[in-house]
Amino acid sequence: MHRQNVPTRLQALTHRLAAKSLTFALAALVIFGGVGGDFRSAAAAADDDSKQIVDVALGNGFTLAVAKDGTLWSWGSNGGGKLGLGKSAASASSPVKVQGVNRIVAVSAGVNHAMALKADGTVWTWGFNVQGELGDGTYTEYGEPDSSGASRISIDRSGYVPQQVPGLADIVGIAATSAGGTAWNAAGEMWQWGNARVSGTILKERLSPQKNDAVGSVVFVSAGNGLLTTVDKDGTVWTQGWNTFGQLGDGKRDESGRIGTIQVEGIANVERVMTDGATVLAFQRDGKVFEWGVSLLETKGLNRTDPAHYGQMPHHLQPTVTPALQGFSEIRNTTNLLVKPSLLGLKTDGTVWTFGDNALGQLGVSGVAERYSWGQVAGLPQSSTVKGAFGSNLAVGKDGSVWAWGRNDYGQLGDGTTVTRKTPVAIGGFGSVPVKPDLPAKYKLVVNGKEVALAASPVVKGTAVTLSLADAAKAFGAKVAYDKNKTTATVTRGKSKIVLKKGSAQATVNGKTVKLASAVPATWLVSADWLAKQLGGTVKVDSAKLTISVTLK
Repeated sequence: MHRQNVPTRLQALTHRLAAKSLTFALAALVIFGGVGGDFRSAAAAADDDSKQIVDVALGNGFTLAVAKDGTLWSWGSNGGGKLGLGKSAASASSPVKVQGVNRIVAVSAGVNHAMALKADGTVWTWGFNVQGELGDGTYTEYGEPDSSGASRISIDRSGYVPQQVPGLADIVGIAATSAGGTAWNAAGEMWQWGNARVSGTILKERLSPQKNDAVGSVVFVSAGNGLLTTVDKDGTVWTQGWNTFGQLGDGKRDESGRIGTIQVEGIANVERVMTDGATVLAFQRDGKVFEWGVSLLETKGLNRTDPAHYGQMPHHLQPTVTPALQGFSEIRNTTNLLVKPSLLGLKTDGTVWTFGDNALGQLGVSGVAERYSWGQVAGLPQSSTVKGAFGSNLAVGKDGSVWAWGRNDYGQLGDGTTVTRKTPVAIGGFGSVPVKPDLPAKYKLVVNGKEVALAASPVVKGTAVTLSLADAAKAFGAKVAYDKNKTTATVTRGKSKIVLKKGSAQATVNGKTVKLASAVPATWLVSADWLAKQLGGTVKVDSAKLTISVTLK
């Protein structure tokens, strides 16, 4: 089979890959030796292929990078094996070389899993496998819920190191979905897998790659939450999935979605598409940008995952030219809090621009709470690509340098810290001796003098303690009840009642609205120290003895 040589193919794939699935339904909900990086100059980076980065990807609290020499690097949270560093590693705030794979030409990240494409055309996956993300025919199985309603793993089939996806060969492009993947070959044939859990049931036919016969000449793929978009070699665009806001581009709006794949009428000569699941952007070869679905720049104050807001959401039912989106070659949705959108854009001249919320430094400028107009990010070299997700932003310079800013609670920016960065910092450490990942500190939880068994170890940063809501509630003697869609949780203990909503930075405590330090993630990982205090308790963290002591009346 015809195959491009590796350097040419690498350059093409770097621009061909779709962004990580920017899954709004999971928003609030995605590192290298030495703070500030170690790129001495553009020439220094260019002289060493192991230090020149050609592709990056962001997921939920983790980041991946591919160097020009084909080495793969990862940093951030290793929950469920997302970093590919093995089961014992908890996190890495500096870059760690991923062992066992080489000659990598591209990466893509879902919410909690990752994909890599090797120069030989094979595809490799690792991370969560709850919905068949790994494409190996298996999935992580859960037993009966415990007394608090929390799901418990009975058979863990997560991928803690990269493993080859069976049945795929001669692949030239990959794109992760929120909980699955797509891959296509030089002939444009495309395979899909994952996202197999539907209404609590696993559709086993989705656990392994299945060929999509509705498309036959794919050259570009972008996937968002519940939406798949592809570009055919003839420049036409095809969509499949939900249509709540008209994101299929067929002039209609409904919640039933489409099982099959349909062509978007009224648009041609498209080079690539980008979608977050609710909006589709199409970039024509002549530079013109079209959008349909949710109007990207008009969503402040609206939550696209809340049915109560569906009717208010500005949208386009067909491809529309929006003046404020012109001149861009890439636009990423980096929203962390649903009602306060933030965007990251790369213009055709290599400059980087931002828009929206700045609570976590997403704008790349200090002293500004928000700015709902485009503004250029200062201090960056000419860039070749930008990636962003969940409040974290990356820019890759044309010189191979990497720059990061924004949310950094898991070390996903790669500057050796977990400190939020309001302005871009250069990230270094590639090509150096691999930094060992941080091993998890095994804290124990003691409630009213008695140690409590937990499904997963608490994450402790200073006096802040993070636990799953189910574990925290059970440990504190509280009950948790979820609504039908599991978007709202009600915690009760005695006369205390706390209501939390996924994606919201506000909670209701005994009938009063209170602000949270950050929005509730889709994983339902919560501030256990805050929860204990709302239930009338006190919390003490002893880092020397690795003990969290909670006293409750």
